[in-house]
Amino acid sequence: MPRRPYTVIVQRAVPRRGTPSTRWVRQVVQHTLEHERIRGPLSVTVRFVTADEIRELNRRFRDEDEVTDVLSFPLEPTSGEFVLPPGTTISLGDLAICLAYTRQQAEALGQDPERHLAHVLVHGLLHLLGHDHAAPEEEAAMRTREEAILASLPSLSSP
Repeated sequence: MPRRPYTVIVQRAVPRRGTPSTRWVRQVVQHTLEHERIRGPLSVTVRFVTADEIRELNRRFRDEDEVTDVLSFPLEPTSGEFVLPPGTTISLGDLAICLAYTRQQAEALGQDPERHLAHVLVHGLLHLLGHDHAAPEEEAAMRTREEAILASLPSLSSP
């Protein structure tokens, strides 16, 4: 599959040590977008945050006062009224990921932390692409999609 122009911006509100490399994050994002046949140019911002920060974001934007693994903040597509110049990069939106929480989840589930983090990243990206899991049939469809992406994910260098 030919490479498509994706820009992945990685931000860290936690110490860089112990966070996945920008290269690793880009590989997972690019693979997911290619798997979903999403054309660029587009950008995604992935921010690794503390438990306190994700709890505050969750409280403010979802009215849930708890820590979670990932929050997705999709940007609405432009309407047909405004035409972007050719080659303009469009932002899909932002992801906030709490590494401490994803590591706790991986341990509790007996999963490899790297693979679980890839799953959380894929899950968040699917939300940016408009997928949801509010209804049981949506949840089943989203889970199937996540599993297909993860199964086709090539071995990645260490996060």
